[in-house]
Amino acid sequence: SEAATPAFTVQGLDESGYVYAIDCGTLTAGSHTLTFDGAAGNWLPDICAVGIYPTDPTEFLYPYQNEELSFEERAADLVSRMTLEEKCAQLGHNAPAIPRLGVHEYYYWREGAHGVVDQGKATSFPVSLSISNSWDPEMYNREAEIISTEARVKNNQYDLNYWSPTINMARDPRWGRNNETFGEDPYLTSQFGTAFVNGMQGDDEKYLKTISTLKHFLANNCEYERQTGSSEMDEQTLRDYYSKAFKTVVQDASPGAVMSSYNATTVTRNGEKLWDYLAQPANGNILTDLLRSNWGFDGFVTGDCGAIGCLNGEAFKRSLFPDAEKLSDVPQSATVAKAIQAGNELDCGNVSTKYAMEAVELGYLSEDEIERALYRVFLQRFKTGEFDNTDVYRNYTEENDLETDENVAVALEAAEKGIVMLQNTEDENGETLLPLNNDGDLNIALIGEMASQTYIGDYSGTPTKNVSPYDGLKQEFGEDNVHFLGHAEDDDVLFNIRSITLILTDGSERAVDLSKPEEVSGSYRTGLSRRNFDSRIR
Repeated sequence: SEAATPAFTVQGLDESGYVYAIDCGTLTAGSHTLTFDGAAGNWLPDICAVGIYPTDPTEFLYPYQNEELSFEERAADLVSRMTLEEKCAQLGHNAPAIPRLGVHEYYYWREGAHGVVDQGKATSFPVSLSISNSWDPEMYNREAEIISTEARVKNNQYDLNYWSPTINMARDPRWGRNNETFGEDPYLTSQFGTAFVNGMQGDDEKYLKTISTLKHFLANNCEYERQTGSSEMDEQTLRDYYSKAFKTVVQDASPGAVMSSYNATTVTRNGEKLWDYLAQPANGNILTDLLRSNWGFDGFVTGDCGAIGCLNGEAFKRSLFPDAEKLSDVPQSATVAKAIQAGNELDCGNVSTKYAMEAVELGYLSEDEIERALYRVFLQRFKTGEFDNTDVYRNYTEENDLETDENVAVALEAAEKGIVMLQNTEDENGETLLPLNNDGDLNIALIGEMASQTYIGDYSGTPTKNVSPYDGLKQEFGEDNVHFLGHAEDDDVLFNIRSITLILTDGSERAVDLSKPEEVSGSYRTGLSRRNFDSRIR
């Protein structure tokens, strides 16, 4: 610099992707040597990139670092600077860092349908099916705001993609995952889905609080053969029922991501097939024509976990390559190309990262198509403020914002509003059983071991403030009035039999001494199956 006392900042990256900056202050004009001495300490380990530039904030190394540009311009610039190898590595849910570009490693698979999952202490809310019983989307929006706040406590700047909510239609109680949904009504589902996405993504004019991901798109309502089967319907059913909630939430709440489902779909119009057995992760009719072109979706699509790999199965592969003489001659890289070209940008798994390079080399996929996919992914990451020097959504703390009494109060409100009373009949005196009269004369019996447990459902967090039915009733009505029956505690005497003689199938006998409880395991069987012996008591 020709200035008499220039001010300089040194910015660098270590191999983990951690970005640091050193204010060198003012220096005299001329040349200066900056030495990094690794032996002097571990505060700057493994230096792999250094940039020295004036501290004037209008000076940038690359356009994507310029916060005055649009997120679209910055995302396009960043992705364009990646090598093909770096681009391919970013196609999976567990993406590595790119230190030379300041790209941090990123884990996309986060869950938060009714509380932050698998990240330790967090407020736990009722499952979605219970929430829908409340008919209160405003309350659900407040719940989602709490979940996204606790998500920011856990992940202040990175790993902010949450795969929720589930807005599939619950068509059959035998599905086994109906508790993740809001029921069978598209309108009700869309209202709760919109409220959740808005709460998760925040209300800042510039930044997203988290990235909310709608799942599973679409007609994913059966666990049986979901990775090989096809959901069949006419076009009206597709548009007015199975996709209706997705359309409303996409257009009203602008979610940052959508998850494609495992299953294929077969759709007809006036009896004629529009497409047959086409797997959702590679279905351009759904992911591009309907979702993007028709509805205006501008986020990214991730496949369900392992779904890109399922495309290599015979049933799905046949529909993707109907002209192939031998499916075995079609490499898996070709199925990966089909998914990316259809509009499925991210793979929950490592199949895309493993085969994308081969797909380019064999001519099934172009580098431009990979770049388009990553642009859509990184655009959402830019929107979270990941690459910006901002305090928006970054000042939450565990002490002030994680599983607070206020948060738990909303969870209690949601639980109470989700209870549906089917009947409370008056007796001959005009009295009803509920509400219970806490006058000290009650004699309440709880039957079964679940009474002492707090069941919080699928995709649940780890709340520390739990109350079981047994504990709650004791607090409300007094310990002497509540009796827990039909269960066994560790110190309970299960029986007074001193010994059992087992007669094995070969005719030999084996005596078991039950007078020493430390040597037996109650009623559990270990080592022998029931069919291998008869027993008699003496």
